[in-house]
Amino acid sequence: MMLGLASLVTFTACKKNDSVNEIVQEQLKVDSTTLNLSGKLNDIDSFTIQFPRTWTITITPATSSWLKTTVSNGMGSTKIFVSNEENNVSNSPRSATLVITPSGDATKAVKVVVTQRVYTPVMTVLWSKLFGGTSDDYLQSVVKTEDGP
Repeated sequence: MMLGLASLVTFTACKKNDSVNEIVQEQLKVDSTTLNLSGKLNDIDSFTIQFPRTWTITITPATSSWLKTTVSNGMGSTKIFVSNEENNVSNSPRSATLVITPSGDATKAVKVVVTQRVYTPVMTVLWSKLFGGTSDDYLQSVVKTEDGP
């Protein structure tokens, strides 16, 4: 009888806890860790979050008002669209980081870096037949000269 009781205790003490193993194996994943947007307003790129539980997206730095995501939180596998809300008229590209944090564990957060190139406007002459002739005139480029303002 004692041998049977000892076997039962040993058997139950070695039982695997499946729910703990499932949680340990779940890892938030994204299909891209870098996105590139043009310098022009409303350019769009996307990435997919793969995670069976809830997650949250935070944009850093928080002052990156030029960047927008379609959602800021969700659950499960989701395609996220990222767009720029304004032209980048600065002289250099700018970047922001999307931090995707799984619920309950900030140490497992994943980062996606978004870079917006500099906006280079295309100039066109709106005056038709400015220099004579029968066709429209188009301006191809503008070059600043040393004697110009």
